[in-house]
Amino acid sequence: MQAQIMGECLVCGTETKNRCSRCLEAGLDLFFCSPEHQKLVWFGHKLVCGENAFPFVLPLLSADELDVALRDLDKPMLDAFGSVTDVKVSALFSAKVCTGKSREEIVSAMRYASTTASPHAPVRDRSTQLTLIFARLACPVGFTRSPRDDLLSSWARHNTRLVNDGLLPIYMADASLEQTVLAHRFFCMLALPQVTAARSPSDKLVEDDIPSLCRDSVIRFARAHFGPAALAGHLTKRAASSAE
Repeated sequence: MQAQIMGECLVCGTETKNRCSRCLEAGLDLFFCSPEHQKLVWFGHKLVCGENAFPFVLPLLSADELDVALRDLDKPMLDAFGSVTDVKVSALFSAKVCTGKSREEIVSAMRYASTTASPHAPVRDRSTQLTLIFARLACPVGFTRSPRDDLLSSWARHNTRLVNDGLLPIYMADASLEQTVLAHRFFCMLALPQVTAARSPSDKLVEDDIPSLCRDSVIRFARAHFGPAALAGHLTKRAASSAE
């Protein structure tokens, strides 16, 4: 008899056999201990669920994202924690270095990678996916009231650091199964603060400190698959110490 596949819930880290059925069809085991926890991060997970799960495919730019990206393309980028990066480079500079394209080509690619373009870029194209990261690096977290846009902007910053740390490839189409699961776990972790911030202090999910449990689970997964130093210094000091 085949053993039941188990894994940690992407939200709270609880061991469970329950998986996202749409992601399972895509060949990816992403675990949620309950429908409630899956619904909790659904606004974010649905963006990369099912056919977009493996490989990990980001959605096209919204109209607001495109406007802000083009406006702030030359401004110093903010890091994953909302501070100006040490080297004070812009998203445009990073895009030029990485792609070798001119400003005009990069701006054109960003316009093409927007839902406002007709026709728009093929979302699964490798070049499109890289363009989406650079565009969202130019968008500060909180620039709109859209949880979707904030989540994607935050992901772009963390994605860049994960790439720099060697945990993710530049193109997610090249990611291994474990790297893809790490991306999904990180994505859900980034979605949680926006959800729990709107809940009352008496809510059990807040009392249980779900974001911290989720963060610890992400660190456990990363260190189990990528070595004991994985994510060292990437998350908060509290997260790093609590997982050790």
